[in-house]
Amino acid sequence: MKTYLYLGEKQWADAWVNGGRIPIKPASNYLSNNKVITHNPDGSTTVTKVPDLTNGSYYKEDGLILSFCNHLSPDTAHRFGKVICVEIADIRKTKKEIDKQLGITGEMKKCTYTGDHQRNHFLKFQDDAWQDEFRIFWLSQRGETWVTVSPGTAKIVWTLE
Repeated sequence: MKTYLYLGEKQWADAWVNGGRIPIKPASNYLSNNKVITHNPDGSTTVTKVPDLTNGSYYKEDGLILSFCNHLSPDTAHRFGKVICVEIADIRKTKKEIDKQLGITGEMKKCTYTGDHQRNHFLKFQDDAWQDEFRIFWLSQRGETWVTVSPGTAKIVWTLE
């Protein structure tokens, strides 16, 4: 399984390629009331029943999240506004390495997409299907957390010239 990470700054790839510290942000960091490509209204909201405007039942579940892409595409990078892409050598090994540092076993899987009201950290709205995401999620109330990835975790496969 190939997994890619699109980054907004070329120097951010260094830690993934040569080893170093990377930030992992809470899912709530990406929560927005306005539709923006990387800040989605369904970022960390899970709907527990069909909502109506007078009596919806919602709960928020936060945690740390890393989002990757299942395909390599300069068009996808441009839509995200990114300038470089790395291919993760072994996503399972990377997750285990991070699990150990966090002291939490995360969940990882490919996102699916729906046209209805249901959402969770791995179920997104169908209009976002072009993102073709693969996520790792750690249930946690921590704020932004920095971890260290090993040299060779990724290799550069595309840069905006």
